[in-house]
Amino acid sequence: MKEPKPVPCPGCNGTGQTTYFGGVSRFLLSYEDCPECNGVGFLKPEPDDNLLSEHISSQSSLSRPQAEKFLQILAQVLSESLLQGETVQLRGFGSFSLSPTNANKKRVRFTPGHHLQLVLNNSKR
Repeated sequence: MKEPKPVPCPGCNGTGQTTYFGGVSRFLLSYEDCPECNGVGFLKPEPDDNLLSEHISSQSSLSRPQAEKFLQILAQVLSESLLQGETVQLRGFGSFSLSPTNANKKRVRFTPGHHLQLVLNNSKR
């Protein structure tokens, strides 16, 4: 499953930050994370659910419709639990939690589990 190349954010031109005048002087610039890319600098392409469900069905005994249903239910359970303020932990994979950034925004924080870190650190890529 090959990831598409990320596109630079048009709101910040790939820097991840936007600038604005913070006072009356032209020298008082303020910086904040770009609201379009959340400070990353590029727009992540939308994941292709068909590729993901195909990959899951080829690696398990689930059929493709079952894999699609599993992904929908997983996304629903994760979002409902996070909105209730809970931390969701998938053993061996990692945990998801919400961290507030501003008054109106919340960011999902992912902490990789020990097993996932070992696999990623020992990969030959």
